Amino acid sequence: MKPRRRIRVSDKDEKKQKRERVIFRKFVHSAGPELSVVAASIASRLSPQPDIYCLSTSHIAYRFELCELADQGMTDARGNHQLSLDKYINPGHLGAFNAKYDTCDVYVSRPSQNIAPALRAVAGYLLSDATVPHAPSSGSDSVVIRLRDIVGDPNDRGLVQVRTLGPSFSGTGARWHVESGGSFGDGIERALQRKTSRTYSLRGEPCMPQLLLYFDNDPHHMVSFACQEEIDRLRTVWAPRFTNVWVFDLKTSTVVVHEEA
Repeated sequence: MKPRRRIRVSDKDEKKQKRERVIFRKFVHSAGPELSVVAASIASRLSPQPDIYCLSTSHIAYRFELCELADQGMTDARGNHQLSLDKYINPGHLGAFNAKYDTCDVYVSRPSQNIAPALRAVAGYLLSDATVPHAPSSGSDSVVIRLRDIVGDPNDRGLVQVRTLGPSFSGTGARWHVESGGSFGDGIERALQRKTSRTYSLRGEPCMPQLLLYFDNDPHHMVSFACQEEIDRLRTVWAPRFTNVWVFDLKTSTVVVHEEA
């Protein structure tokens, strides 16, 4: 039998593969029994095979394609800026708003329309007793609202979250935090479109790997809610090509979403 010919890998590809193996090992450790991979079996593969090959503890072969969620919007989101309430709420209502949402942070994620009208709509919505009967009351409480329910635009995929910071912040009033640009959803959608456009094969036969989307720089406050919504919305895009989709927060070593086709 002839020895298998070793495929030469460029320095760039070797560096990429090494980083992918490090990320994948962290992911496997975080996934725990849900995945149960033999760490020593993890190996890199070149296209047209998926990026990672490994074996489960039950000797089942797994193949994963990896993709980093790192569009410009997500990078910009690290620079969330704090905004003054008086720009977006009637001055006559400012005292009532601060009293109702004292100790709270108001996060507005990825508004699709102009920021000022969107925030004015959010402020009015949150101030209305008819729509928001009470503010969060403890350190673990939060309220999450789809922005489309506030601004009346069914295509707006933005989110609003009100979180309390606890009694130590009492008397400081509410604070706004708004993404400076981009969209978590846009990052997922672009990644799925890019990866589903590829053909994966093993020994000349088509194969359906699992897909691991990972990130390390997105604001954490609404990640799970936003990711799950986007993965569900785009199921018809990824399900014909991948058996499973995972979303992994590299910074906190947390599996945020796992969906089967």
